[in-house]
Amino acid sequence: MGTVPFDCPHVGCLTKTVGLELMYSHSPSGVKGSTFGFCPVCQKGVILYLEWKNRKAVGEAHKLSGSQFWENYRIIDSAPTPPARDVVANLPDKIGMVFDEAEANFADGRHMSAATMYRKSIELTLKDLNPEGKGMLNARIRALQKEEAVPDTLIKLLDTVKFLGNEGAHDDEPPSPEDVERGRDFTRLFLVYSYELPARVEAALAKDEPE
Repeated sequence: MGTVPFDCPHVGCLTKTVGLELMYSHSPSGVKGSTFGFCPVCQKGVILYLEWKNRKAVGEAHKLSGSQFWENYRIIDSAPTPPARDVVANLPDKIGMVFDEAEANFADGRHMSAATMYRKSIELTLKDLNPEGKGMLNARIRALQKEEAVPDTLIKLLDTVKFLGNEGAHDDEPPSPEDVERGRDFTRLFLVYSYELPARVEAALAKDEPE
């Protein structure tokens, strides 16, 4: 059984350069194939998709460790794949930086930090959209709903996210991974609705204007 340094791709673990313990390899051609192992931290399975570099059959990959593994194989993909960081177009620079940090925290499994930065993204957006707005974050979002600036479907999603509610980031108990994922969905959709979608509509209308 070999080991290979690899970032665990499982949300909730995401341990960096963990020594995946390799158990079995499969390679019909010898040139490309896969090897199966598991993360010693979360104990979940990981499949690495490989191709050879030095004519060492991929079917032998699980027998090698460290430098011997890297000398002979190249990792081209994994299953599961790590969570991708999302990008929302047309964000103001400050909001874009905060949202990008939230995404980086989420991708690395730092759920409390991700929740804090997603909340900060919403707070900055509310200040940008309505500088005179006052009150708790949840109430300010609902005020936009009354002005039909936020669709009811987004409010329904908001109601499922504890850390974006009235108590929110002040709770002693850290948010669950599921709560953070719902908060991420709400934040992304709120930013798309507030910035990306209006810009796309404006660009589409501009194409139809006579020259």
